[in-house]
Amino acid sequence: MGFVNNITYKKRPLPEAATSENFCTKDLEFFCPFYVVSEEGRLLKDNQDGTYTDLNFTGKLYVNCEDKDYNAYWFSFDETGNLFETSLILDE
Repeated sequence: MGFVNNITYKKRPLPEAATSENFCTKDLEFFCPFYVVSEEGRLLKDNQDGTYTDLNFTGKLYVNCEDKDYNAYWFSFDETGNLFETSLILDE
Protein backbone atom coordinates (compact mmCIF):
# COMPACT_ATOMS: atom_id res chain seq x y z
CA MET A 1 0.00 0.00 0.00
CA GLY A 2 1.29 3.47 -0.83
CA PHE A 3 1.52 6.52 1.38
CA VAL A 4 -1.82 7.61 2.86
CA ASN A 5 -3.01 10.56 4.90
CA ASN A 6 -4.88 9.79 8.13
CA ILE A 7 -8.02 11.77 8.91
CA THR A 8 -9.72 11.78 12.32
CA TYR A 9 -13.42 12.61 11.92
CA LYS A 10 -14.55 14.63 14.99
CA LYS A 11 -17.85 15.89 13.52
CA ARG A 12 -20.93 14.02 14.69
CA PRO A 13 -22.76 11.99 13.71
CA LEU A 14 -20.35 9.71 11.89
CA PRO A 15 -21.02 9.23 8.17
CA GLU A 16 -23.55 6.55 7.15
CA ALA A 17 -22.31 2.99 7.84
CA ALA A 18 -19.03 4.18 9.44
CA THR A 19 -18.10 2.49 12.71
CA SER A 20 -14.84 4.37 13.28
CA GLU A 21 -13.74 8.01 13.29
CA ASN A 22 -10.54 7.01 11.48
CA PHE A 23 -10.37 7.57 7.73
CA CYS A 24 -7.59 7.63 5.17
CA THR A 25 -7.01 9.21 1.76
CA LYS A 26 -4.30 9.53 -0.86
CA ASP A 27 -5.71 12.85 -2.09
CA LEU A 28 -3.96 15.31 0.24
CA GLU A 29 -0.45 16.70 0.69
CA PHE A 30 2.20 13.96 0.62
CA PHE A 31 4.34 15.34 3.45
CA CYS A 32 1.55 15.74 6.03
CA PRO A 33 0.27 12.42 7.33
CA PHE A 34 -2.39 13.67 9.80
CA TYR A 35 -5.58 15.68 9.34
CA VAL A 36 -8.79 16.29 11.31
CA VAL A 37 -12.36 17.04 10.28
CA SER A 38 -13.27 19.28 13.21
CA GLU A 39 -16.55 19.27 15.14
CA GLU A 40 -17.43 22.34 13.07
CA GLY A 41 -16.81 20.46 9.80
CA ARG A 42 -13.52 22.11 8.82
CA LEU A 43 -10.56 20.21 7.35
CA LEU A 44 -7.54 20.92 9.54
CA LYS A 45 -3.90 19.96 9.04
CA ASP A 46 -2.28 18.58 12.20
CA ASN A 47 1.03 20.43 12.53
CA GLN A 48 2.20 17.72 14.97
CA ASP A 49 3.16 20.33 17.57
CA GLY A 50 -0.27 20.64 19.22
CA THR A 51 -1.53 23.19 16.67
CA TYR A 52 -3.76 22.86 13.62
CA THR A 53 -4.03 24.82 10.38
CA ASP A 54 -7.45 25.34 8.76
CA LEU A 55 -6.97 24.44 5.09
CA ASN A 56 -10.15 26.17 3.88
CA PHE A 57 -10.45 23.09 1.65
CA THR A 58 -13.12 23.18 -1.06
CA GLY A 59 -14.37 20.42 -3.33
CA LYS A 60 -14.59 16.66 -2.89
CA LEU A 61 -12.22 14.40 -1.02
CA TYR A 62 -12.20 10.62 -1.62
CA VAL A 63 -11.69 8.72 1.66
CA ASN A 64 -11.94 5.24 3.10
CA CYS A 65 -13.13 4.43 6.62
CA GLU A 66 -10.62 2.39 8.59
CA ASP A 67 -13.12 -0.10 9.98
CA LYS A 68 -13.95 -3.72 9.18
CA ASP A 69 -15.91 -2.80 6.01
CA TYR A 70 -13.42 -0.20 4.69
CA ASN A 71 -16.25 1.73 3.00
CA ALA A 72 -15.43 4.53 0.57
CA TYR A 73 -16.92 8.04 0.85
CA TRP A 74 -16.91 11.44 -0.77
CA PHE A 75 -16.46 14.26 1.74
CA SER A 76 -17.82 17.42 0.08
CA PHE A 77 -16.71 20.87 1.26
CA ASP A 78 -18.45 24.04 0.07
CA GLU A 79 -16.85 27.24 -1.23
CA THR A 80 -16.36 28.51 2.34
CA GLY A 81 -14.51 25.34 3.42
CA ASN A 82 -17.35 23.77 5.42
CA LEU A 83 -18.19 20.08 5.15
CA PHE A 84 -21.75 19.91 3.87
CA GLU A 85 -22.11 16.29 2.77
CA THR A 86 -20.64 12.84 3.30
CA SER A 87 -21.70 10.34 0.65
CA LEU A 88 -21.23 6.60 0.97
CA ILE A 89 -19.98 5.18 -2.33
CA LEU A 90 -21.87 1.99 -3.00
CA ASP A 91 -20.33 -0.95 -4.83
CA GLU A 92 -21.95 -1.48 -8.19
